[in-house]
Amino acid sequence: MKDILLQKIANTLLVNIQNIDNWGLFNGRMGVAVFLYHYARHSGISIYSDVADDLMDSISNSLSSVGAVDFETGLTGIGWGIQHLLDNKFVEGDADDILSEVDEYVFKNISKENLLPFSSKNHLFGHGLYFLSREKNRVLSKEKAKILKKVLNIIDDILECDNSHLSIKFLNSILFFIELSTDKKYAKQKQDIVEKVRNRISAIKLNHTEKVHTSLEDYSKLLWQNILYFDTQTHFDKENFNLMKSMVEETFEDFGKLSVVGLNLLLY
Repeated sequence: MKDILLQKIANTLLVNIQNIDNWGLFNGRMGVAVFLYHYARHSGISIYSDVADDLMDSISNSLSSVGAVDFETGLTGIGWGIQHLLDNKFVEGDADDILSEVDEYVFKNISKENLLPFSSKNHLFGHGLYFLSREKNRVLSKEKAKILKKVLNIIDDILECDNSHLSIKFLNSILFFIELSTDKKYAKQKQDIVEKVRNRISAIKLNHTEKVHTSLEDYSKLLWQNILYFDTQTHFDKENFNLMKSMVEETFEDFGKLSVVGLNLLLY
């Protein structure tokens, strides 16, 4: 059943790529490319990776026209996706060279302390997640250490000064960033941030204000969080497999969102 569903998702994406009109990771062409590479390796059928190669060429040639920076639809998510493909040897190349344009734009944003437009606070902490993907397993340069410090200060400012509702998924993405950052120089500040974030999450859960994920769009975002946070037990079980199967059967017009459903089926 799983392989039949995966093939159905892959083939539907294959013939409908032209109907996906954005470049993003969560429901755009970047997410489709990630899924097709994984599915090609799983199935041993090279046509899927050939199509993914074409997608990556078009994405690489269009980076300068991507106006958004957010993780779901913009540059930080696209950059994370490219780094993921390089790390898993789906594509070859020098990450610093391939992602130089994204690095410059994202890190310049951080340096100007213009990290998060207000509207993005209900999404994921994209700048931090991208920074983490680029700098993992590397000793931070003096310049990148300064950027990390600014990121931490901005997180502190958000948690201290922002009285609006911050979603659990946004807070979780901050927590994920903090706990996986390996630099020990700011250990005390990181510990304080973790405590503040956990207190915020506890308060939201206590007040039952977090939205229940019911739509395919909400569910696909939740599934991407599974991939990012390696949270396979909380959300991915038989009940959710049946829910995904039902969603795939009923909503094949949401082509971009199919890719993340398929990716979860493959990885878990």
